[in-house]
Amino acid sequence: FQDLYQEIQGIFRRLLAAQGFNPESYQLYLVDTIEPDAAVMRHYPAAFVSLGLLRLLAERGASLDALAFVLAHEVVHIQQMRDEVDQNRVDESKGLLDRHIHNRAWEWEADLRALAVMDRAGFTVKEAPTAFQANLNWLEARHLERSAWGTHPDLEERLRRLQRRILNYHWTSYVADSTPFSSGSLAQARERTRYRGFQERVIHVNSAQELLALLQEATTPEEAQCALLIGHIMWPGREEVL
Repeated sequence: FQDLYQEIQGIFRRLLAAQGFNPESYQLYLVDTIEPDAAVMRHYPAAFVSLGLLRLLAERGASLDALAFVLAHEVVHIQQMRDEVDQNRVDESKGLLDRHIHNRAWEWEADLRALAVMDRAGFTVKEAPTAFQANLNWLEARHLERSAWGTHPDLEERLRRLQRRILNYHWTSYVADSTPFSSGSLAQARERTRYRGFQERVIHVNSAQELLALLQEATTPEEAQCALLIGHIMWPGREEVL
């Protein structure tokens, strides 16, 4: 994934610089998971992007500008955490409800501030909603819903707010052309490691017999463990079949 990593790292570094951070002080990691996701570690100079997210954007024909919005959102989180420390607002004693409200407020803020960061970095904000729409479609296709008590607000509402923000403000880079993934990065984003390919096949089985057939194809303990775990979740009490 070297070409893909270099391209994504370049975006991340541009966004960091646009926010006034030293790009040399931060690390970017690719994470081999199916779920489309990105994150930063609390008070640690590192960001993480899942291969599932990159694959989803690549398969939907999204641009690097859509990915830039996701990364800009994480850059804003870095700024939020730094502000907490600088202003002595770190409070680890918050209860569940207070943390819930605080986390969701941060997410709303990061969505809107991310537009300004990507605009300063020269990415077109009109591509930002693509990332949310792709994620929403991914969840709907799997009949998944975020918990009402999760750290992130409702995705459809986040998408609506983002679209309104884009329309209501002037953006320097709005008319700029979007930047596609390079052919090398696009090919690598669509690749699956053997384990992830096996995991996706396991998730889509329809019977214990199909799962048993896949289990016999497992070549590593991790693959066997994945099949057994899915079997336990989907057919509890049928462990004797597996």
